[in-house]
Amino acid sequence: MKKVLIFEFYKFLMNKKNLFLISLIVILITLKIYSTNQASKLFTENLISDTQGFHDLLNEDYERAKNDLKLLDASGQQDDYITDYIGYAETNLSMLEKQVNALKKGNTKTYWEIEYEKLNYQKDNPLVDESANEGEYLEAEPLRLKLEYLIDNKLPIDSSLQFPSLGWSSSELMLLYISSIIFLLIFFIMFGDISSADFENKSRFLYSTTIKRKGTIIVAKMIVVVNMLVMLSLFALIANLIVSGLMNGWGSYMTPVIIGNFNIGFSTIPMLSYLFKFFVYSLFVDIFLSIIFIFLGIVLKKSLIVIGVIVITYYGFTLVQDNPLILPYLKYIPLSYLDISNVIGEGLPFMDSKTPLIGIVYLIILSAIFFRLTLRLLMKNSVY
Repeated sequence: MKKVLIFEFYKFLMNKKNLFLISLIVILITLKIYSTNQASKLFTENLISDTQGFHDLLNEDYERAKNDLKLLDASGQQDDYITDYIGYAETNLSMLEKQVNALKKGNTKTYWEIEYEKLNYQKDNPLVDESANEGEYLEAEPLRLKLEYLIDNKLPIDSSLQFPSLGWSSSELMLLYISSIIFLLIFFIMFGDISSADFENKSRFLYSTTIKRKGTIIVAKMIVVVNMLVMLSLFALIANLIVSGLMNGWGSYMTPVIIGNFNIGFSTIPMLSYLFKFFVYSLFVDIFLSIIFIFLGIVLKKSLIVIGVIVITYYGFTLVQDNPLILPYLKYIPLSYLDISNVIGEGLPFMDSKTPLIGIVYLIILSAIFFRLTLRLLMKNSVY
């Protein structure tokens, strides 16, 4: 097994396409770290003007509501909604003014503490109906929960919670990035020819003289794919953590990550727990992908066809997965469980706390089936 593994790693690393793609991944990760830092700075720079703008818009509505109330009083009429809205607007205007003053002093921590008070006030106010506006709830509730966790546990608060720049808190954005479609497609291109290339460069004949157990070939190729995927993911995470930590501060490994969706509600888990769950689940995804690459390579024998089939299938799935006709069946489609961040974060409507376990069981069963099919092909057709 040791000789086979060395041979497989050597073949992978000596492939010019793979070296180019690894270089591309390094460049993309560097650009991501840089863009996140720039977005965080831009957000902070614009925060005063944006907050002042919200204040001015609300103040206009507030003045109109007061004029409407005066007209109603003059005619002897009464409108409880306008009266309640005026009180609601006055409270919000007061908090917005405090936020502007805090930002002018460069105190973003106070800004977010007041933002937490404001979100709590809005959540408990009968004028705000979360069920009537799902979009606003999806944006406000996760922010409120994150601030609640940070403040209650006295943890460092980023200047921008949308584009966190502290070492630990920015890790979530990096994990979202490396599990996004662009990275999955790069991984498909990188590993799609793990077995089909053996037919094109005639290297499959080298196995027949040294390996008696055909299953060893499959396992060795799987180990190469899984190891490289894990190493690339760890590289992205560690590089982001070190660079962001040195540039902006480390933050805390207890920084909260928001999980959930509108159907089940939202909750928080510490960053360290999120990272652990992410990498544990990613192992099963990597194993499933590796055996799919090997199986298709042996069946189709042409790298271009294998990579094309994988890329088109997954990309096509991402284009139709939001279709109302497809949504009820997403839980039964294996491709739904390849987006690691979505599964761990319970991001889709059908997902909940049991989804990662369901995904693991699903991927193990499918991996075992395709492993058996691949081994059967090797034994029957004497491929190696």
